[in-house]
Amino acid sequence: MEHFPFSSTLEQLTAVTSAIVSKAGNFARDYEGAGELFWKGDCSCHSLEDRSKSAVSLIDLQTQSLILRELIGFNLNRDAELHAEEMTEEVASFQREAGYRWVVDPIDGSLNYGLRWSQVLAEGLYSNRDKRNNGVSVGLQDADGAFLLAVVYLPEYGTLFKAWKGGGAYKDNMSLVLNPLETYPLIASSSLHVSSAFHDLRETLPAEQPGCTTYSITGVVEKKVRAYLGRNKLLHDVGPVSLILQEAGGFVCDFHGREFMVFPRHGEPILPTYLAAPTRTIAEELITHLELQSSF
Repeated sequence: MEHFPFSSTLEQLTAVTSAIVSKAGNFARDYEGAGELFWKGDCSCHSLEDRSKSAVSLIDLQTQSLILRELIGFNLNRDAELHAEEMTEEVASFQREAGYRWVVDPIDGSLNYGLRWSQVLAEGLYSNRDKRNNGVSVGLQDADGAFLLAVVYLPEYGTLFKAWKGGGAYKDNMSLVLNPLETYPLIASSSLHVSSAFHDLRETLPAEQPGCTTYSITGVVEKKVRAYLGRNKLLHDVGPVSLILQEAGGFVCDFHGREFMVFPRHGEPILPTYLAAPTRTIAEELITHLELQSSF
């Protein structure tokens, strides 16, 4: 790869990143319940959607610090910017302008992660729900915004997904390839929360809300979930895991069918709509279904 600043190949760099992400995920799992859950920004938000977006814990911050210290220890900060969900002191060690950028989400599904805390249960959030889905996600973007590598670890399941551009996708070192002729379960896993779009969809297709984007999209990769739909998704939510799905042969696009090949590199990139599916055909079928239900 021309002008690639790191001494390792993409495959080798993915292996290093995998070790870092696994270490961080195991740390988060081991210390689950060791801190209080609090809300970023406007603490007066009461809706489930607002709470899921703003939930954070001390373990989120410590997990991110662990990831960034490991990247710094391998000198992987010298030629790269950083887009991280949380603001920890290690952020300052990365470059302000560089051709590459690390994207880090220390705990995707922080509200799920906090379900074991009495504070969350006492407030009635996610009542009658026993989901424990959360994930650690790290990816590397190039200057154009394309992801070169991605690693996602689901601590509750001890499962690691990884991919590098042109190298395929893997689950625990086993190759993942989606078969376009295979029949997938009629489940749409959505982060639309209490929006009308999700309720319309749930009326006509079996659907669930796992509350963790990386868990949902790796579910598409594993053929457990027919599609994932989301609104107002942030780069760290969907960027890295999208590469894993694409390298397995899947398709990611907006609700109008426009494929995501690159993701923004500047500002706080927000994708108004996002859809992940095993194939373009399944994505287009679901978009048509949503249009018929007037869910846009």
